[in-house]
Amino acid sequence: MEIHFVHPNRPQSDLELFLGPLDGSEIFLPWPRDMQELLVTAKKFSSRGEAQRNGFKGPVPPNFNHMHVGQGANRLDIWIIGEET
Repeated sequence: MEIHFVHPNRPQSDLELFLGPLDGSEIFLPWPRDMQELLVTAKKFSSRGEAQRNGFKGPVPPNFNHMHVGQGANRLDIWIIGEET
């Protein structure tokens, strides 16, 4: 499964540049405050504390990032189009 987080200041053209043509099946979630909130919103962890204990803390990285969380059937691909630096 793929989930996308896009900073509200990024133009629509950036989405298509980084993610390719959009067909409407993409899952976009609201921009989080930090990495803990990102993973709780993506339902990968049940709480901010659990996400932090698993090594996810600090601000959401800027620019374009892709990360894999979990393994096998529980693997989640997270695409982040953050604020430009």
